[in-house]
Amino acid sequence: MKKIVVCLSVVAMMGLMASCSEKEGVYKPKEQIEHVYQSSTSTMEVFNEETGAWEARGSSSEDKALAETWSWKDGKLQQITFHDRSGAKEDQTFSFNYDGNRVKSIDGNNLQLNFFYDGKKIQKIELVQKQVNPYAPFAVYTFTHDGKKITRMEVQMRRSKGVGYESMLMEQLIGRMLLTEGVNVQVKHAVGANEGTKDPYETQTYDFTWEGKNISKMVYSGEYGKEETTFTYDKKNNPYFGLFMSLSGQFNNEWGDFANRNNVTKAVSTYIPTSGDKTTEETNYSYTYKGDWPESRTGVTIVSLEDYRYNYSETLYFEYSK
Repeated sequence: MKKIVVCLSVVAMMGLMASCSEKEGVYKPKEQIEHVYQSSTSTMEVFNEETGAWEARGSSSEDKALAETWSWKDGKLQQITFHDRSGAKEDQTFSFNYDGNRVKSIDGNNLQLNFFYDGKKIQKIELVQKQVNPYAPFAVYTFTHDGKKITRMEVQMRRSKGVGYESMLMEQLIGRMLLTEGVNVQVKHAVGANEGTKDPYETQTYDFTWEGKNISKMVYSGEYGKEETTFTYDKKNNPYFGLFMSLSGQFNNEWGDFANRNNVTKAVSTYIPTSGDKTTEETNYSYTYKGDWPESRTGVTIVSLEDYRYNYSETLYFEYSK
């Protein structure tokens, strides 16, 4: 389940895709997010072969609560603080550093994202674990363009047994700025990778197909399998467009938010591992709007195996600066 298992593969990528005339790495939305609230429910079901019916085996829910606080200065995003709703962990704050209007780096307590550009285009992003090795990146994201659009992302990541809370947040950041949940898949399979291999790095690729100003298909290829995801959209403004680092919500289909002009209404994924069962996942999104901007987004996800089914519903509530 991609929204639950995450590593250090995608971290805060801010504003990769600006408009065709703008530089990548610039995030200056007309409506500025100030707070994000979140609620969720989940259920797990197993198939009973004797009765031929699906049976509930567990459920959980979280009431609406503050998940994120965003701060701005002179039209630039300065910080995002992620609030731990359980109270078991400290809040995590990520600070944005700029070169002019472009994001140069994003800093957390232990993690740092460094952005490198070639003219108007993003060239690569390096993720550094400052307390582990401040001199060598843990992961490097390299981008290929066709004209003014990103068509491929290649990720080289050090193999690792696991990650911490801040690492998962950092990935969420990068995730939204990049594309959608494929990044999660990448991370998931990097965690616990075969330590006996001679190669200390794992390489993954993400190929993107565009329809107008939105990504219509993403194909992930990695050491442990392949996944294809298709997307459909509404016609309203996406508040995350241009932000390489979006941490709102669970590890779900938000990974493409930075690149798309509009909001995802449906994402369908098929994951085929090198060994094991095929997994299908479908998420449908519904919105409430204030004008052309979303005030809330509810995503309902169903993950299906032959004898197992997981249902997850999450709602994000957006408050904008007045």
